[in-house]
Amino acid sequence: MKPTKQLFHGWLWLALAFIASASAQPKPANAPNLIVITTDDQRHDVIGALNRGASVTPGFDRLVKRSLVFTDAHAVFALCSPSRAAILTGQYGSRNGVPFLDGALNEPQRSVANHLRNRGYQTAVSGKWHLKTSPAEAGFDWAVTFYANGAWHNREVNRHGQTVRPAELVDAFSAKESARFLRERKRNQPFFLWHCTQLPHMDGQLRWPVSQKSLALYDPLKMFLPPTWNELASANGKPPSLNSARNRTQALQYGYDKPERIRAHAGEYFAAISDLDDALAPLWKALDAERLWENTYVIFLGDNGWMLGEHGLTSKVLAYAPSSQIPLMIAGPGLRAGRSTHLALNIDIAPTLLALSGASIPPGTQGQALPLGKQKSPVREAFVYEGLEGYGGTRPFLATITARWKLIYTWDDGAQVGTVPPAFAELYDRQRDLNEARNLAAEPGLQRVRQRLARAIEQHLAELKRNRS
Repeated sequence: MKPTKQLFHGWLWLALAFIASASAQPKPANAPNLIVITTDDQRHDVIGALNRGASVTPGFDRLVKRSLVFTDAHAVFALCSPSRAAILTGQYGSRNGVPFLDGALNEPQRSVANHLRNRGYQTAVSGKWHLKTSPAEAGFDWAVTFYANGAWHNREVNRHGQTVRPAELVDAFSAKESARFLRERKRNQPFFLWHCTQLPHMDGQLRWPVSQKSLALYDPLKMFLPPTWNELASANGKPPSLNSARNRTQALQYGYDKPERIRAHAGEYFAAISDLDDALAPLWKALDAERLWENTYVIFLGDNGWMLGEHGLTSKVLAYAPSSQIPLMIAGPGLRAGRSTHLALNIDIAPTLLALSGASIPPGTQGQALPLGKQKSPVREAFVYEGLEGYGGTRPFLATITARWKLIYTWDDGAQVGTVPPAFAELYDRQRDLNEARNLAAEPGLQRVRQRLARAIEQHLAELKRNRS
């Protein structure tokens, strides 16, 4: 039987597709390696080189010297699983399917790891994993992971399908595994490594079981005390509902109604950062020994911040600065070290990785490639922080954040969002009120500012409605 014209055209299309696919693969000699390091519950202001030495973090300090540091970086929702999903997909939780803890990506094929693997990258993940989507489904061929949060030592780790329980600090073990990957990788292919820590996240007993070595570095009497520590949520221009939320009730369990307890707790938290800094040493040593800095971009960020008594609160989730702001820095070939005030987000990581690899950014991506060196990127004027699912008794809320302003709208119930006016409004001047202590939402002279910021929330709600219809 002779081939038909349609069959011939089908063969031709397949051949052209194969050629196009092959040509799209990056040339190993030119494609940069990519490393993303994500820490857990790390505030943006607990790195020694960035807080005038208040933290003892020689490893992080060395990275700062190499890096472009984004001083106004945020998670689009400050919670473990949603932040990781945002990093992997470049999308909000409302779009990628993970707006809450322990969610699964609704389109795991969209993961940046899958995109990079399709372009010829080796893909590896080491450390904490906190998605119901498996590492393999998300595009990682090499995986040594432990699930969610728990004990710092004797942790159950899945090492390439085998269960092990290292007695040492789990983050020290994970750093050694990442170093092993760097040594054993295929030298003729570029790689993408996602290294995720548990520290400084508390253990399963809600403690920081830090080393005595690190704890001795911080004198509780000299630790900072937030100016707003004694301002009850309901008396500080904050939603009264926060008084019954976990952020407040757990803070009282920690003893945050006493200044000395806040200072002592802060000392333990800072010691956890120093323990983390020590634990990451094998990873930095491997980067040096393998001479990878010349052709490797290293992106370091936290998954969310952490409140240490600000407004009498603890933990994260909320849109206040200590919760939403994260450390973010990027080091790599041809990148000048310095500071950037660009409003950067965790949903920008995936498109940035794709841009660095030479790949196009897929439709539906809500983040944008970060401006690096001569690379042009649109200036972000504002973003919407998405707390619709909440956590620990917080009510649903949305916030518009710009370089100058922050508007937070809170509703009493999820069904009310977008259908009735918010039950509570907060407006803060981020430049003149660093502690977010004065709610300006009712100020007559700022109603135009409030209306302008509210439009971004309205547009976000309209987009949510379109995506659900």
